Amino acid sequence: MNNYGELAGFDIVRHGRSEFNELRPIKNRDPLYRKFSEAYNLDWRSQETFRLALAVKQKLSLPYSQHDTPMTEEGRRQARATGVGLQDVISVPDAVVISPSPRTMETFECMKEGWPELGEVQEVFCDERIREQEHGLMTLFNDKKVFFALYPRQRELYELDGDYFFRFPKKIFSISSTVIFSCEAI
Repeated sequence: MNNYGELAGFDIVRHGRSEFNELRPIKNRDPLYRKFSEAYNLDWRSQETFRLALAVKQKLSLPYSQHDTPMTEEGRRQARATGVGLQDVISVPDAVVISPSPRTMETFECMKEGWPELGEVQEVFCDERIREQEHGLMTLFNDKKVFFALYPRQRELYELDGDYFFRFPKKIFSISSTVIFSCEAI
């Protein structure tokens, strides 16, 4: 903050590598997933694509939600290295704002191992409005193509809305909403 109580600037750090990030290369090497991808690219509405999508979901889904997906050891190493690197280019922040995701909190803790002075930050806020993505029901499938093969009407909406505006449906019992805010609100 500057002398006038205004935000002087901010830096953004994304969480370290997560198990979801690790899943993509595993899927890409998996023969079942490759067969599914080929079928999807040929005809995403076919019964064969649907059958393969069910098999991929069974074999290659993570056992936790998007929110709870943990960091990997590589992600923890990345976070420590980020702390080490940042201490040479920015000063210790006045405040830190993180999302409620456990991996973002763990990223901050690991960054403090690499940059111990971060432990002196007096104001650390957890804010639910800070989310990189909202996967909704797609979280259950860990893959957009599998989700669309099993729920073709959602793909039709995606094609109409495009990648930026399409929102995956939320669970029926969810009452959360996505909040967009400006820097002035922080």
